[in-house]
Amino acid sequence: MAIHQLTERVWYSDPVAAGDRPVLGIAAGERSSLLIDGGNSPAHVGELLSAGLPIPPLSAIALTHWHWDHCFGAVSTGLPVIACRETERKLRWMRSLTWTDAAIAARVAEGTEMEFCRENIAIEWPGDDRKIQVPTASQVYAEGMTLDLGGLTARLLPAESDHAPDCRVVHLVEEKVVFLGDSLYLNMDREPWYRSVAKTRRLLTALLALDADWYVPAHHGLYDREGFRRYAETMLRLSYAAGGAEDLDGAERAYQALTGNAPTEDDREVLGEYLNARRYGKR
Repeated sequence: MAIHQLTERVWYSDPVAAGDRPVLGIAAGERSSLLIDGGNSPAHVGELLSAGLPIPPLSAIALTHWHWDHCFGAVSTGLPVIACRETERKLRWMRSLTWTDAAIAARVAEGTEMEFCRENIAIEWPGDDRKIQVPTASQVYAEGMTLDLGGLTARLLPAESDHAPDCRVVHLVEEKVVFLGDSLYLNMDREPWYRSVAKTRRLLTALLALDADWYVPAHHGLYDREGFRRYAETMLRLSYAAGGAEDLDGAERAYQALTGNAPTEDDREVLGEYLNARRYGKR
């Protein structure tokens, strides 16, 4: 695992595609440190915790949302878990499940588990006798929460995202860093995957309003302030092109009229994701 120091008091790990390992973060105050997300297995989070970083003792884990890759390593740390009310509700549901190949496959067949998750759980947790411990949150909050780590403030903020209804971001105020979790990503609960125009606009507007120099997503490379602004502007332009279009051809024409450029393949993919939301009555 590669671990990077982003600012004087903030570290993060690289995401790993195999097994769908997300970024993990550490915020080090003068009094205590906060672990951001619990990893997808004890092995995953253990690599970060064994790195010997020069930080005060970890006091808690803040979960960005309920998905397995962000919490299946949490119990192994022995740290208390902080989660919003909706995250804890979903964790409670996961604690009722079993994790054999057959059980996971049955949930995929009934539509309560993603095939993408089944594939990556098998990579990170090989074998059929999985001793998975789903955490119980010891601190549960409704919308937002503020933690004082000693000279470093961590704000746990709601993020209106298609990816999951419980998405939260962690704004480290004095360091001007935002851990985004999976808030930028599309809804993968059913196929075709989608993102909605309205939620994307509200999300990006809220994130741009934060006083931040760095934005750290969970499954791809980080953005500096200018890089995130460019990303947000691209996604917003695509949302305007898709918002009034009836099909992909119409969205492409609208994009070209708006920008003066033909959409790239990546642009076409995002336009399609916006249009997919229409199938589910999302706007």
